Amino acid sequence: MNFLLLEDEPRILKTLAEEFGTYANVFKAKDLSGSFDILDNNKIDAVLSDLNLDKENPDTQEGFQLLERAKRQNIKTVAITSFNDSKTTRQLNEIDGTLHIDKKVLLRNGEQSVRYLCNMLRGDILVENFLRNEYKTKCPELIKQIKQLPRLVTGELGQKFLVLGETGSGKTPIVKFIHSLAEIDSTKFTHASLNDFSSSLIESELFGHTKGAFTGADKEKDGLLKHSDGKTLFLDEIGLLSKEIQNKLLVPLQEGFFSPMGSNKKIKWNSRLIAATSTPIQQLLSDVFVKDFYYRLSGTIIEVPPLRERRCDIKMLIDFYMNEYGELLKVELDNKTIQKLINYDWPGNIRELQSVIKMICASGKSRYKADFLPKHIWDNKPLGGAEQDNGKSLTKQAFNKIKANGLDYFIKDIEEAAVLEALKEKNGHRTNAAKVLGMTRQRISRIIEKLEAQGKYSSEKK
Repeated sequence: MNFLLLEDEPRILKTLAEEFGTYANVFKAKDLSGSFDILDNNKIDAVLSDLNLDKENPDTQEGFQLLERAKRQNIKTVAITSFNDSKTTRQLNEIDGTLHIDKKVLLRNGEQSVRYLCNMLRGDILVENFLRNEYKTKCPELIKQIKQLPRLVTGELGQKFLVLGETGSGKTPIVKFIHSLAEIDSTKFTHASLNDFSSSLIESELFGHTKGAFTGADKEKDGLLKHSDGKTLFLDEIGLLSKEIQNKLLVPLQEGFFSPMGSNKKIKWNSRLIAATSTPIQQLLSDVFVKDFYYRLSGTIIEVPPLRERRCDIKMLIDFYMNEYGELLKVELDNKTIQKLINYDWPGNIRELQSVIKMICASGKSRYKADFLPKHIWDNKPLGGAEQDNGKSLTKQAFNKIKANGLDYFIKDIEEAAVLEALKEKNGHRTNAAKVLGMTRQRISRIIEKLEAQGKYSSEKK
């Protein structure tokens, strides 16, 4: 970060520059003209300015000129002043978003106040860069959650975060952003998806094991807990954990130590844990999570809405991916195509939209018409359309279940029942069952893993 510090008293300027220099690159200015030169010729992230630069005429408060100029350039502004009168406060309130720091308190508390202020500024700057350059959303609910993160991520190990959202909705970038708020070192990040582990090996992957701990354990192995000590541990699809493993994680989460499989040795563990899952929250609470495990895991919860619930993002994402994949061959979408894409429900969320735009850009057509769209997108009914399918209705019992547990849980229930029925019809053959249901083998395998973890299904892979 680059800070511009304006202070007319040399001793205070030197002291504050040294304090802030621990956290940022500090440009020093002792007068207004010098500060303008620095601001105009350097990339500045935040301006910290004294207000009273003319001790003989304290009412002039020239520092306001620098703050106003910086704010016009969308730069973070901090007023450092000993003036706490109502007039000064009113003027500062007119410069939107300007922080007001008492100079005496800042000098008295030194490093503690400087660290707190720098962490706050760094977080706000990272949020703005994240939303401008990395995470494409206009969704007010999602933006609000992201903007709150700098106040929630303390930088201390031991914090717990739970990120909820459907597959492909954009959870992983938020997880990495949480890590960037807490750690400058991007390498202190361990990522594992529980989808990648069979249910029988998850305990070993998490806790590690000693030689001979179980059949096939021919040598000692460190697990994810050991590897992530002192770092951020990101466990994706945490909903796949069996209740037995959840119970075994209670001690590490609460007490900060664990024992590898086959050993009674206690090993210290201190990590920032971020878990993510595509399982709906209602299902997590009623059917998947042990309550004590959920309470220990859910220090801060971030919910990422599915793309169909933030249609304001779809056009922006279309433009973004069209620019990314259409760099070589420019493709123009007609208005009907754009409207079809906006109206489509995107069950695969951003990941599915990305794949469709990539397909469009690779089509070789300079003007892409709606007639060229895949049939499942073309057939999607426009939102709010008058056409109704009267053949589709719910029983009272089904609707009461939705009201009690939520629509996502009801859909998951139907999905699991359909998978079980298809497996029964195809004698447990996953590929054939997936074809019957019109889903990929990978997707049906994930559902089967969840069913096995919950004790609802057991079979050999086919």
